[in-house]
Amino acid sequence: MDCIDRIRTRSLRVDLLKMLDRDEQFRQAVLIARKNSGDGIWLIGGSVFRRLAHLLYGTPMPDEVDFDFLVGWLYSDLNIPSDWKPEFNAFGNPKLIKDGVKVDLCPLARVHSIVRRQLEPTIENWMTGTPLNIQSVMLDCNTGELKGDIGLNAIFAKVVAVNDPIQAEVYAGRKKKTVERIICEKAAELNFSFVLRDK
Repeated sequence: MDCIDRIRTRSLRVDLLKMLDRDEQFRQAVLIARKNSGDGIWLIGGSVFRRLAHLLYGTPMPDEVDFDFLVGWLYSDLNIPSDWKPEFNAFGNPKLIKDGVKVDLCPLARVHSIVRRQLEPTIENWMTGTPLNIQSVMLDCNTGELKGDIGLNAIFAKVVAVNDPIQAEVYAGRKKKTVERIICEKAAELNFSFVLRDK
């Protein structure tokens, strides 16, 4: 990442934090994450890259409100507010739902790409194993840091591509789509260009 992109990242971080601070649904979601986990809380996925695209390019925000958090670990007994409905996602991690808002909590040690590659459960190792490049960005909810050169470079370049080919296949299989279709759909949603894999 060059000097200009680093300056853009600092400015973007401030705008993202302001946006999230005004969002009551996010404040509820991060409070739930804090009450149920330790050793770090990171906001990831569309919760980050869609907001960054919105801030940079005016890309519309989706109607669905979904907050994905990576956490260091989860308490064995979850503290779930009575008005939230607990479920589990495809990987067996808790998903809490209330009035159309979804909160996913995933311990780093259970991240599929980390387990598959037998890597230490760190946020850096998570970023190298995201299916798509735009997904390799995160907001540290404890420090307010915005990190992920792969994801930030992709967002600045407005290009969707594969980041980890094996994980992209796993992700596509879970969605019952091809990797190429997912790349094209994400690019269309964000008004980005795309790069398809070599056959």
